[in-house]
Amino acid sequence: MKWTPRDCAKGDMVRIQTGSVFHYGIFVSEDEVIQFGYPPLPEYADKNDPPLVCAVDIDTFSSGRVVQCLDLSRAERKKRLPVEQTVKTARSRLGEGGYNLLHNNCEHFANECYFGVKRSEQEETMRKKWQSRVTLDVYFTDLSKNSEKDMLEYAARRSGGLDIYRDMNVSSGSFTYEADGKWVCISTDKTARCAAVAVSNKPVGIGVAQYGSPDENTLKKLICGLFERAEGRELYRLYSRKKSAAGGRRLKSVKTSKPGIRTFDTPEELGCVISVCSEAEELRVFSYENGAASISDRI
Repeated sequence: MKWTPRDCAKGDMVRIQTGSVFHYGIFVSEDEVIQFGYPPLPEYADKNDPPLVCAVDIDTFSSGRVVQCLDLSRAERKKRLPVEQTVKTARSRLGEGGYNLLHNNCEHFANECYFGVKRSEQEETMRKKWQSRVTLDVYFTDLSKNSEKDMLEYAARRSGGLDIYRDMNVSSGSFTYEADGKWVCISTDKTARCAAVAVSNKPVGIGVAQYGSPDENTLKKLICGLFERAEGRELYRLYSRKKSAAGGRRLKSVKTSKPGIRTFDTPEELGCVISVCSEAEELRVFSYENGAASISDRI
């Protein structure tokens, strides 16, 4: 299927582009284009409250934009409904509501009138992008009150759909697992006081550092490269960042200037800093306690 700007014929599926999206309709004549809602433009905000199936002239439909018509190959033409049936179906739905951006939009309407099949390529594209997005959840817990293994099991089940003890025998470090054709990546780290786990569908690393432990001089020798300088809390934040990006390398050789590392402090009573290295655009942070997790922040 391809879309071309040409003279419209009765029963054509037509569309215009408004920004990054398309608005669809069924062309009957210059005076009658049937659409589900008006184009998503500011001047039609009142008319789209709520969107209804309506008939407008071609100028209103186009809103000053180029009208494209759907052109089909010989094989594709066998799938479309007869012209009169397309027009009859579109007219029979005038005044209909129930608009839904994802499940019942103008493209669903036009395809159902034209092919007899309710579908939207825009919705399918949005769904694929949503399903392929990088997800990232981070859990942390106070080890004086909760078990690291319990938190790991909870996080893997809630965010990754995994039974940690049935599916794998791992309780620390970083590892990946394939579940139902999808990769689940898990990274864990801890201090004497705090444990944290990151769960993602892409490679991820996590690092936890306890403010004041070890002492600054010892930590500088452990992590600082030749030209690296950090003092006080920034030194421990650097430590957590390096651990999150290390991937098994010596900490002195790890550079933390690359994008994708985010750092945040735990509540003051834990006195820790956590860093996560991931390509995810957004992460959710959960505090785990007594078999449940509550969202702590969205970063």
